[in-house]
Amino acid sequence: MYLQEEPVPLPFLATSAAASAIKVPKYKSDTESEEEKTVYIAYILLLSIMLVYVTAGTWMERRKCSFGHETGVVIILGICIGAILDVAGEKISTEFNPVVLFDFGLPFILYAAGYNMRRRRFFDDINNITMFGVLSTVVCFIILSVTTIAIFNLGWVYKFEEKQSDGSWTHSLVQMPSIEISLLCAMLCSSDIIAAVSLVKYKEYPKIFSILLGEGLWNDAVAVVLAQSAEKLVSKNQSYTFQTVGLMIGNFFFLSLVSALIGLAGGIVSGLMTKHFRFMTKNSVHETFFLATIAFLSYYLADLFEMSGIISIIVTSVMQAQYSWYNLSP
Repeated sequence: MYLQEEPVPLPFLATSAAASAIKVPKYKSDTESEEEKTVYIAYILLLSIMLVYVTAGTWMERRKCSFGHETGVVIILGICIGAILDVAGEKISTEFNPVVLFDFGLPFILYAAGYNMRRRRFFDDINNITMFGVLSTVVCFIILSVTTIAIFNLGWVYKFEEKQSDGSWTHSLVQMPSIEISLLCAMLCSSDIIAAVSLVKYKEYPKIFSILLGEGLWNDAVAVVLAQSAEKLVSKNQSYTFQTVGLMIGNFFFLSLVSALIGLAGGIVSGLMTKHFRFMTKNSVHETFFLATIAFLSYYLADLFEMSGIISIIVTSVMQAQYSWYNLSP
């Protein structure tokens, strides 16, 4: 006697195969959705501020306003946005996202500053720009680091805590590693060029304006490289020795040189391609997209190898303005 197997219905087989092949989509949790909304809000605010800045700057330049600066409009806008967010409270969740600033906002600002720089003035005043932007930043970093480390070692830094019942305050001594102090001092060496540039008009004082702008760009670049050099030593938990100082100096020159070479390569590539590939220089939209893409590639490539993207994109933009600009369509 043979066993008879019950036939399995074909629809059941088809349903089982389809169920095994199709993956059920994973829905985002509430926390992930809130984080995504926060990033979108940050992008919207940044783009809105940039749009207002460009519009106000163009209008004030055409109207030849003798008072104020376009940065003042952005400051007022920032105050208004901050007041709105403060009133909204928890209804609008916002927080500072460094990724939005360094990967999205900063490259646009640096590329525009480098490409639109008065090139002849910049190269004519290169000695003064190097002295104020590079040498003075390094000297400021050394003096600030040495004095701050000495103050911490002397025990002059205290942290005040909660007020006691008798009205007195308790305080405790603050201890901080010397390498972390150097990292903090490197960040403090960076200056704000907007305030200085806004007070000087290019048409009235072209030399001073050129020196201030160039010094500010290189000051930011050098400060970031110093901070990156100190940060590498902080991550290794190293203490200050003669070897540590040598490593920091070596990291500084290595980061500066490699970052400049990456930017130089981007400028050479854009110059050669706009010179020999003439079909790319027939449309202003294609030209703008091509030059900006090369500059952004140098920035992100330097960041990928933990170099200074600021130096790379500045070098690329200056070289594009100096060489590629003459190959573009009229």
